[in-house]
Amino acid sequence: MKQIKIPNKLVERILKENKISRVSKDAKEFLAEEIKKELEEISLLALRNAEHLARKTIIKEDIEYALKNLRRNK
Repeated sequence: MKQIKIPNKLVERILKENKISRVSKDAKEFLAEEIKKELEEISLLALRNAEHLARKTIIKEDIEYALKNLRRNK
């Protein structure tokens, strides 16, 4: 799997939109890595659901299913 990095600028923008302005560089990098892990986990669960239903394309309901299951298991 190709290593993808969530850009710090994107993390900064999300934080600023939520009125969070003072965050260290290390904290932003850590948050970006955690966001990436969550996105991968959601994507894999959504893909498994789509494949289980004999589809090749992930749809909104697959992502909703993945999020519901992740939240239930935490």
